Amino acid sequence: MLLNNIADNICLNGYPVLFFSYDDGRAELRYRTFSRFSLQTIEDFNLRTVKDIRSVWNNSNVQQIISKKYVVQQMITLEKWNELIKAIKEKHGKAPVIIIDYLRKLRTEKSTFDERLRVDDILSRLTEMAKYHNTPIIAISELARDSYKSGQRLSMASFKESGTIEYEASWLGILGEVEEKNGEFEIKEDWDSIIEHDGNVDLIIFKAKRGTGVTGRIPLKVDKNLMTVSDRPVEAKTEKKKKPSQFE
Repeated sequence: MLLNNIADNICLNGYPVLFFSYDDGRAELRYRTFSRFSLQTIEDFNLRTVKDIRSVWNNSNVQQIISKKYVVQQMITLEKWNELIKAIKEKHGKAPVIIIDYLRKLRTEKSTFDERLRVDDILSRLTEMAKYHNTPIIAISELARDSYKSGQRLSMASFKESGTIEYEASWLGILGEVEEKNGEFEIKEDWDSIIEHDGNVDLIIFKAKRGTGVTGRIPLKVDKNLMTVSDRPVEAKTEKKKKPSQFE
């Protein structure tokens, strides 16, 4: 949901997006965009009970997004991505922002039985691609299994790819429902229930370099009916480093 909101906002700001979506299909992402800009629930679109789909399709925001968002759901090895980027660059005059859901599902033509080496190779290739085309690449990663336990302290070491991802990435953040203790962030008890029922989630930014923002906590609220992500008002004392998210 968050990545789709980000992708749509990028398109509305005049930039193309190349979205490699290996968890959610192209139609599902499109329905989420429809829901967000029509204020009709995602369930209505999933059940195909929306009566005036034409007006949703003709929405100016939706049309602008459709013309600039390219969703790939077929498995394409990284070596062939440059062909897609080149085609989009020729059409729009600029390289697309690349969004990946998610990192470990990517494949290269070179195979290895060592998962750590495989992911390290993928991260290095993505870094080279971002520099070569001068374009951002945003990817979903995973946390180590123990990081999801209540009371667990979150840090850059919480990633499964701890090490290479800390070095290669310009920006690192973790989504979770947390509480702050002595300047550190710990997973709340029953965090999954809180997110499920209240829509409350925090984006904890651990690394931000080369003008990519500041570190700290951004409280967010998700609306799973309308597929939106927005800033969540909290007490000022907990937001020492907070800046507007602009995700909505």
